[in-house]
Amino acid sequence: MKTTFLSTPLLVSLIMALGFVSCLAVPPAGSRPTQQAASAGFECPEPEFDMDISSRELNILARAKTIPADMMDCFELVYGIQLNVHYFASDEEMYIRLFNNGIIYDVIQPSSFMTPLLIENGKLHELNYSNMPFFNNLNPAYLDLAFDPGNKFTIPYQAGSYGIVYNTETVDQQITSWNDLWDERYAQRMIMPDNGRTVIGASLLTLGYDVNTSDEKQMQAAQDKLWELVPNIQIFDGETPNTSLLSGKVDIGIIESVHALELQAENPAFQFIYPSEGTILWQDNWAISSMSRHKDAAYAWLNYAEQRSVSWLALRDNRTVHPNLAAVEYIRDNERKLYEAYANSELTNIPLDVWQNGYMLIDAGTQTTFYNNIWVTIKGE
Repeated sequence: MKTTFLSTPLLVSLIMALGFVSCLAVPPAGSRPTQQAASAGFECPEPEFDMDISSRELNILARAKTIPADMMDCFELVYGIQLNVHYFASDEEMYIRLFNNGIIYDVIQPSSFMTPLLIENGKLHELNYSNMPFFNNLNPAYLDLAFDPGNKFTIPYQAGSYGIVYNTETVDQQITSWNDLWDERYAQRMIMPDNGRTVIGASLLTLGYDVNTSDEKQMQAAQDKLWELVPNIQIFDGETPNTSLLSGKVDIGIIESVHALELQAENPAFQFIYPSEGTILWQDNWAISSMSRHKDAAYAWLNYAEQRSVSWLALRDNRTVHPNLAAVEYIRDNERKLYEAYANSELTNIPLDVWQNGYMLIDAGTQTTFYNNIWVTIKGE
């Protein structure tokens, strides 16, 4: 999950620039096609939770590169439904698209950060669990979280974290906490994500404050402490941090777990740690838009995408935490090499205590401007 924070004028200006991204071609609607293999050759499983549906198309709004092509191809083939998939790069872009009346979305992929705002504004359909027999496949650790108590509106799709990475060959000290980053020995050796809420959140945690605080005195204290960190920061980059780390330009910093996994594959000397104050977590979810015109097809998508023989494709293609226990069991029984890589890494198989003691960022509401101003000040923009 890549969360970015934009000013209101920038958000509004994006509306004119956002357009159609992807429309997947399918055979004419009707009875199920005889072909049962995705374009890449994957043999499509039949639905475990079959449903009678009358809709002939489904509009999905999802984070870029998160839905496996085989999953999309197979859904179209087994249901004979035209799947129109549009992508977004940030939470703010997704929010804008929902208000773009040119397209009415059925299934959307909100993050833990944006979900409360969508619920507050009536943008999410309250889920009918009688239409969701797959629900028992999901890991309880990723359910009933603070951003959607009782999972009235969302179900988990993928998750991850932000933590500290450092090169054990060049950093002699053992790193255990966010507070360790303030050591003056790391002057101009550090990389930070270009993500204000995450970095400010880390500063708040060193002070014992809530990462989602709305108390301006606490927020100001976090800014004051970040000023002390600025001399250590050489680069702000949350999209391609591994380039600078592998080149030796920097050797310590805050990165997302998905990048850390790729980094360690390139150079095992890099160690990723979950800070003792608590790590910063994110979770992307499935939801049905309250404006959906194809709710029957939306439920069919959720059931198919979350059945064990299909859900594992996301685990195969995405290097993230997978909240579907049945899918993890599927790769244990059928894809042993993939299972061992997943289960043996604390980056993908996050320890339960780390997850339960972590913190998820949520939209700051009326204090968004205050947070944005802190970040602009710290970056010197």
